[in-house]
Amino acid sequence: MKYLTKLKIFQLRMYFEFSHYKNIDEQLNKLIDTYRNSFWIEKHQWFIQCDCIPFGTYYHGILYTLPYVFDTFVFYDILKSKYTCPYENHYWSYKRVNCLQYMIYNTNTINYLNSLPIQFPNIQHLKISIPFDDKFCSYIPSLHRLTTLEVILSENYTQYQLQTLLNLSPCLYSLKFFYSIDLNVSLEQIICPSIRCLNFITKFSSNIKYFNSIECNTLAYSQLGRQCEVLLIKVENRTNILDLIKTMNNLRSLIFQCKDDKWNHKDISSNNDELIEWLHMCLPSTYSIIRDKNDMSIIRIWINKNENNTFLS
Repeated sequence: MKYLTKLKIFQLRMYFEFSHYKNIDEQLNKLIDTYRNSFWIEKHQWFIQCDCIPFGTYYHGILYTLPYVFDTFVFYDILKSKYTCPYENHYWSYKRVNCLQYMIYNTNTINYLNSLPIQFPNIQHLKISIPFDDKFCSYIPSLHRLTTLEVILSENYTQYQLQTLLNLSPCLYSLKFFYSIDLNVSLEQIICPSIRCLNFITKFSSNIKYFNSIECNTLAYSQLGRQCEVLLIKVENRTNILDLIKTMNNLRSLIFQCKDDKWNHKDISSNNDELIEWLHMCLPSTYSIIRDKNDMSIIRIWINKNENNTFLS
């Protein structure tokens, strides 16, 4: 503490792992007691909270100052939480947070953190697992500023919860999906007039399905498809790309991976890019078609539609 005597502002966030050889309660109490003294509480009024989060057989910890001043927060199933601040609502108004991951999977658990009046009133980017628990609306009183939504759809997800989120988000621009191959998602039933970007490609998307011709057609003729301007998708066949561009009249940018792409991803120096050449042959010359430099399995098409453009079937 002798190094902190002249410090005026102290803001902390630290991630760590509890020892699994020692009692978790004892470790948590010992850590939080370090900040229960006159230097922290009376002289500076620097308050600390520590959350204990179970991950399998391990326990992770997040230690941070209150009020919370950072713009990102990951909200997990919390096993235990300790804090040094008075029990006053303004300490748990996480108003600086605009990017939130809401990763509460166990909808039947009443955990310790649920008793705290935590709120995130200014969320612009939300990543959430569906189904989510009933406490969600008490933590996030408004989604009126939300522009980007990423949804993780588990096996027992409900369309009702997804649509409820969309109904509460009048400014939502981008919707990103994480779900497995076996999950049946009725895209044609999803309604949200403000959405312009749909994303079905994720960084860890090996288990995300390739859309077949029927599924591409369903998406293209759905309300989401008709209003979509930017689409990220994995397709089974290259002809699906032509069909999507022809049908989705508002589409400006198409970013995709194709299952029948024969390009040699191991030989990045190869000039023989059969799929790119085929696309150039089939699409108007006003379209820009390139491979993504960061992931060569992804192709980007910028679409410039006018009356003189013609397609080769």
